[in-house]
Amino acid sequence: MSRLNVAIHLFLQASTLRTTIAQDNLLAPLYIDNVEFLAASSNLANVSFPILQTALKSPNATNESFFTGYDWTKPFPGSAIDGHGAHLRVAFDIPIPDNILENATTAVSSLTFSIPNKMSGNDGAPTAMDPSWYICRHIFVTDKVNHTTVGKGGDSCGFLTSECKEDLKGNLTQGWMKTDDSTPCSGLALDPIPQSCIGSFGFARADVIAFDSSYMADAAQAKLLAVDEQNQNNWRIGTGYHDKGSQAAYDTANNRTFLLVNVWGYSEKLPQGNRKTPDATLSCLSTKTNATNPKDE
Repeated sequence: MSRLNVAIHLFLQASTLRTTIAQDNLLAPLYIDNVEFLAASSNLANVSFPILQTALKSPNATNESFFTGYDWTKPFPGSAIDGHGAHLRVAFDIPIPDNILENATTAVSSLTFSIPNKMSGNDGAPTAMDPSWYICRHIFVTDKVNHTTVGKGGDSCGFLTSECKEDLKGNLTQGWMKTDDSTPCSGLALDPIPQSCIGSFGFARADVIAFDSSYMADAAQAKLLAVDEQNQNNWRIGTGYHDKGSQAAYDTANNRTFLLVNVWGYSEKLPQGNRKTPDATLSCLSTKTNATNPKDE
């Protein structure tokens, strides 16, 4: 199994962590911290989904980013459409299960994604994806403090150099259908950010959410991939293990910036004559304001 497929397997189904856990326990998987090999299985843990879901209904900090993408309900390459979104919510002091570490908490950042209303039905569910599409969402995370301010504009990636942006788009599109036999994506989970980005963003390795029409045909997966709501398997990351009320945990969550590279690609079902290099959209976000310590409110 390729690195990308491992990441898809862990993120979308989380079955490696939950096959022996009763479903009524309702545990939610997350990356426990922003370590170098972010998407490695050793960086995964489970927390209580009911507790997390309740906390994220009244998050300590939020932000969202809206950007131009493509209408995947029509055959590739489709047409550009505004209103694709990424949504960030942060919840402090989420308990770590005692079987992992007693009396510990973590601050959780949760990313959800949305699509333009035009691409959803009257019931709010995503309209079926045309089989010609394959989407790769690449996620990079930095904890460098100076990025908090520049990321607060929601979709502002202005702190990245022009060379970095060009290299990201080139690296993540030019190898389409060539990089790995098991996926169309040009970049794989755990791949490093381009060298030209290290100065402005910092070193990071990618996580990748990849999906096609077969994933979108499943109602639960479609919500996870394209509806802004909290589900058991949303993309989430903690701040490591801390005592409750840890200002260090709050500061870490506040200082993070998420760089999202959405690649609007084609699947193997698209005839050769209709294929062309995919487009890519960059978006950056961090919390709008530095959330305060709940003890000080």
